[in-house]
Amino acid sequence: MAWKTIGLAVATGTLVALVGSLVTKPLLRLDRTDDIAVRLHVLERHQPTMVFLGSSLFHAGIKPTELAQALGLQPEQVLNLAGPSMSVWHADAIVQNANASWDQVTVVLELDPWYLNGNQWHPLLHEPRRPDETFERWAPWRHRVAVDDLSSALAATALPVLRLRRPLVAWARLAAGTGPDWPDTVPLPGYHLDEDELERRKADERFAPREISTWHMRDYQHSPGRLERLEGLIADLRSRGAQPILVMMPLHPTYYDYVHADPQRDAEYATSAAAIEQLAETVPLIRYDDPASAGLTSADYVDYGHLNAQGGARFSRRLATDLAATGLLPSR
Repeated sequence: MAWKTIGLAVATGTLVALVGSLVTKPLLRLDRTDDIAVRLHVLERHQPTMVFLGSSLFHAGIKPTELAQALGLQPEQVLNLAGPSMSVWHADAIVQNANASWDQVTVVLELDPWYLNGNQWHPLLHEPRRPDETFERWAPWRHRVAVDDLSSALAATALPVLRLRRPLVAWARLAAGTGPDWPDTVPLPGYHLDEDELERRKADERFAPREISTWHMRDYQHSPGRLERLEGLIADLRSRGAQPILVMMPLHPTYYDYVHADPQRDAEYATSAAAIEQLAETVPLIRYDDPASAGLTSADYVDYGHLNAQGGARFSRRLATDLAATGLLPSR
């Protein structure tokens, strides 16, 4: 009797998970406040020849209009789909779920130290942080297992209703005519649009170069899982006909000084650095080791690595030159 009960429970859980997986993605696409859904909408309504995927560093540092002009492209041909706290896992979710062709598209992927940092600490609060909710909603089970502990991954799979809460609310708002409109582009960083917010960010000591490094790089642990997913994403893009290119953003020197100050942290980072060098043997890598290498000064930065509007425009023009120099961009 007990085995029948267990078998019924397993079968029921499997059925619920299967049905949930079938309805999750269509409902997720209705949520106009979801970061991935917004980016999929923007991507699918354009026919870009160049797409940028990365974190807030790319989000602030890549100006599609300036970069397109420097490359002789139309503005709508260049899309910056990067966003705050996004990682290789989010980039992968966009590629896997997009109803768009990647053939002949140049996909520029951000690659920075924390991309390969496997610790589970919040970069500002330095507290254990919950898995990113956007990632939890969009990622396939095998990716959630790689990022989360097994129990939370199983819970997210066995209880799909938890993943559907926000999209169901979005669907209800859409049906009632009270939901937000789809944005035409990915919104710019607030501090590019609001001078007051820019000044507040500059005055926040948590974002000082030395301070941020103690959070982002504290307890640095090289993550083979993140590296493996990056390699998998690159292989997947190539199989779809895309040309992946890696870019390391120019960060403040004190960001790296903190890494080398501790032998254990330095050793972990050295493992990541070696992996990056090995990856660069098979994937084009444009590397900026400091602001000067990208033609930038401290006046172009908001903090340790995020560029202001002026810096973003200047960096985009420089990056356009370096991208063209690879000889890998598709013909116009």
